[in-house]
Amino acid sequence: MFSLLLQDAERRGVIQGIVVVRRAPRVCHLFFADDSLIFCKASEVLMGIGGILGVYECSSRQTVNFEKSQMVFNTNVIHECQLTLAGILNVCIVKHLEKYLGLPSVLGHSKKIVFQGILEKIWTRLLGWKEKLLSTAGKEVLIKAVLQSIPTYVMQCFLLPINLLRQIQVAFTDFWWFSPHWNKIHWLAWDTLCTSK
Repeated sequence: MFSLLLQDAERRGVIQGIVVVRRAPRVCHLFFADDSLIFCKASEVLMGIGGILGVYECSSRQTVNFEKSQMVFNTNVIHECQLTLAGILNVCIVKHLEKYLGLPSVLGHSKKIVFQGILEKIWTRLLGWKEKLLSTAGKEVLIKAVLQSIPTYVMQCFLLPINLLRQIQVAFTDFWWFSPHWNKIHWLAWDTLCTSK
């Protein structure tokens, strides 16, 4: 019902969504489970959204928890304007949204910084395993079942930077060839190891 109210308001010109990609329809809201993201310009449009929320609360008998609600602004919006607009709906202002379902909500300009956590997770797992003497088969299972699954979910949603993918590959190869008895000599090229049988 809330989605219908927002769509109707957009059709009437009360609110206006944002352009994500040229030649694509504007996006004014996204819903998943009990979470809602509403996109609009930083203007008096928020009064319209406040009215829509009021209609929704009256008709559905559900209340919006404004203590859990947050507002994110483009960096071009001046601080005084942010405070005024946040005061309309009485919500707090945050610089960026937290991770949602384990993924960043907003990427920003540097993907390297955003996705650095993936590499850190891999190295954390590897540091615990390097101390143990593992057979080649054991290492293979750990690489395929555990390590490769860490970036897989993120890679379904985002195109990771090439440099990060290379660092992940280096971590895998170092773990594969690591032995406490001899130096890290890579006896075979990684491409050779990755060929299917």
